[in-house]
Amino acid sequence: MTRWIPWFLSTLALTELGCSTATSRDNAAAAGASGGGGAAPASPVSSGGGASPCEIDCSLVPTSQCLTAVCNEATRACELAPSPGGEPCDDGDACTTGETCGDGLCRKGAPEDCGLTPDVCHVVTCTDASGAPRCGIEPRANGSPCETEDRCLLDAACQDGICVGTQRDCFFFHVPDSCHVGACNPATGACEAVAGNEGLPCADSGDLCMVGKTCESGRCEGGVPKDCSALSVGCEDGVCDPGSGNCYAEPIGPGGACLSGTDECNRGVCDERGACISIPTPGASCPSQTVGCTRGVCSDAGVCTARSVPDGGGCVDGDWCTVGETCLAGVCQGGSAAATPAIYFRDMFESNAAGWELGPTWQIGGATASSGQSYGHPDPALDHTATPDNGLAGVVIGGNAPLGVHPYFYLTSPVIDAGVAGGVYLTFWRFLNTDETPHMTNRVEAFDGIRWVVLFESGSYPGVRDSAWTKVRYDLTPHKNANLRVRFGYAIGRDSFVDTVSSWNIDDVEIANAACP
Repeated sequence: MTRWIPWFLSTLALTELGCSTATSRDNAAAAGASGGGGAAPASPVSSGGGASPCEIDCSLVPTSQCLTAVCNEATRACELAPSPGGEPCDDGDACTTGETCGDGLCRKGAPEDCGLTPDVCHVVTCTDASGAPRCGIEPRANGSPCETEDRCLLDAACQDGICVGTQRDCFFFHVPDSCHVGACNPATGACEAVAGNEGLPCADSGDLCMVGKTCESGRCEGGVPKDCSALSVGCEDGVCDPGSGNCYAEPIGPGGACLSGTDECNRGVCDERGACISIPTPGASCPSQTVGCTRGVCSDAGVCTARSVPDGGGCVDGDWCTVGETCLAGVCQGGSAAATPAIYFRDMFESNAAGWELGPTWQIGGATASSGQSYGHPDPALDHTATPDNGLAGVVIGGNAPLGVHPYFYLTSPVIDAGVAGGVYLTFWRFLNTDETPHMTNRVEAFDGIRWVVLFESGSYPGVRDSAWTKVRYDLTPHKNANLRVRFGYAIGRDSFVDTVSSWNIDDVEIANAACP
């Protein structure tokens, strides 16, 4: 509230304090001094100093704030006048601060905030509580403009005390490749290319012969060599053209290895005419006739023939968990428990630190029970080995395999050095539910250094319906090499009447020189 004092009250106050006013005596004296020619011209107002015509020192006269007493030389009376201005004053409102005088009035100062610092969508409120400020904070009116440090927020306005707006859309921002997306930088408000589409398929134009790549931290990584084995016929080898990514048949020179002439007792070799011929490997062991105390040996004609193992000779009884068996009267017997195996690769899927390549729909994460399947059983709620991470690998963990015809989607291991002496075995635990072929087909494959070899393929009705974790073993010895890989996959060949299934769950994958326990 601005304080002011009516001039007539001010004059009255000064009179009561003993200040002289313009009386008839004064007027008469003034008239006499002028020779009766009327009132003298008004003299300048003086605030004192030197001989003052006023009867008292006007500077001693008490006044209200923003006013001062000065001597009117004409009337020889002290009169009120505005102070010079800028002096501190009090307007009587506890909710203002920093008031100053101006033109004789106490001008309002800044609103009192009691030291509170509200955010952009709140304001300080103040009430005068018997001369003391009482402050609080309340939301600004909805729709009030606001500014935040996030420059990507457009048309920002307060809504119930929160600064809200629309985020800048960078969807159409040009990015260098499919492993980047456009995103707004909150510090600048500009669209920028950032790493994105993590785990989704991508194509690397500089490496067209690698397929199954996915985005990893802004780079198109992983993948496996494109399979061109369908063109490997006779003395032609299916290879990939890195310039186009297309498969083509490349002739194999004379003396080069070829597949069509290769079997357990023959080595395929290309001749000068481009024909794949079979060269026998006499004396070599051949598995087709090797069982118990019968050993397969290749003949000079390239045929696997059975030969009896003499008593005391070594044999294999078919139990991977025993070693040192011997023949007695044509029976493979004895042996002892196998030693602790040498582990070449093991993964319990605590994470993807091992570097598995995840094809479409494949995931590594915590086991999660699924629902909604129309055939078989749901995904398990727990992994095979009770660990805090509860981790496994699977197709849409906690869900079902998407429907729709598609080629094989694979989970592919990193490269494993299995170029070792002795046997090599793959062991893993599976929780698989699948429809029958040709609707849905599942595979386990191994890379033998040249091509992928099928170890397992699901078949006709009833498909696979695992209701519990199932241990699976495969002998990789015929396929072992320094660049061994294994992969698990599924494909949908016909989407009419295909059942909804939970598909693959895999845990505790191990590749070792034995498959025990």
